[in-house]
Amino acid sequence: SFPDPPALRAYLAGLPDLDGCLLVGDFPIPWLEWDDHEYPFDVYYMDLDGTWVDADLDGMYDDHLGAPDPEIWVGRLQAGNLDLSGDEVPLLDNYFDKNHAYRTGELILPSRALVYVDDDWAHNAANLGQQMEALFPDTTVISEPNATTALDYGWRLGESYAWVHVFAHSTAFQHNFSYSEGDGPLSIHNLDVLQIDPRAFFYNLFACGAARFVERNYLSGWYVFGDTFGLLTIGSTTGGSMVRGFDRFHSALAQGASLGGAFRDWFAVEGIAD
Repeated sequence: SFPDPPALRAYLAGLPDLDGCLLVGDFPIPWLEWDDHEYPFDVYYMDLDGTWVDADLDGMYDDHLGAPDPEIWVGRLQAGNLDLSGDEVPLLDNYFDKNHAYRTGELILPSRALVYVDDDWAHNAANLGQQMEALFPDTTVISEPNATTALDYGWRLGESYAWVHVFAHSTAFQHNFSYSEGDGPLSIHNLDVLQIDPRAFFYNLFACGAARFVERNYLSGWYVFGDTFGLLTIGSTTGGSMVRGFDRFHSALAQGASLGGAFRDWFAVEGIAD
């Protein structure tokens, strides 16, 4: 019923006292072109009072005017293009079954986190782990260059963590792990994630393009729509992801903020800093 992104954005802007929005299914996708990259960006729906500009009239926004801060949080449950296992409706039905079981205390995992940092960010691993400890005092950090491999990461996905934060060069379909004693980089793919059925609820993917939800069988989709546990990923549809300010984000969650609210408030400070 929404013909284009402006129509959906106008609808959201007209809802009083709106805190956030979860888009379930296929909805209009806004596109941004920036620094020679083109990517879908639901931040367009988070900022309800700014002005997005398509200066070259090519159907993609390339500038923003007015107040940049987001007023609401927005998430997207996109399963129509996930066809490695099942169809859209069963995947969504199963997701909401998991969601309900988690909220009623029937679906439980240990209150601990995994911070998995591949070689290029290993120098900052101790700091990243320390920041995660604001949310999960029981945090495991894996960062030794010859320890961070696709095989090891896949094994740890089965080890039961409430939260997984992975740092790895990635695409919309795979994580690539450097391995100086092997033939590297070695990869873990979307199909691997599906078959592993990771034992974790929440994921922060510092992984380029892993949340590019316009792609068939996009990687973050299979973290969320796995059979048993996945509930939410934070990720990017282009290069990078959350690159700083984790203490702000984790502390807000530890103090009782919702994931959407914590992300919105983090983004207002860190996401638009550049």
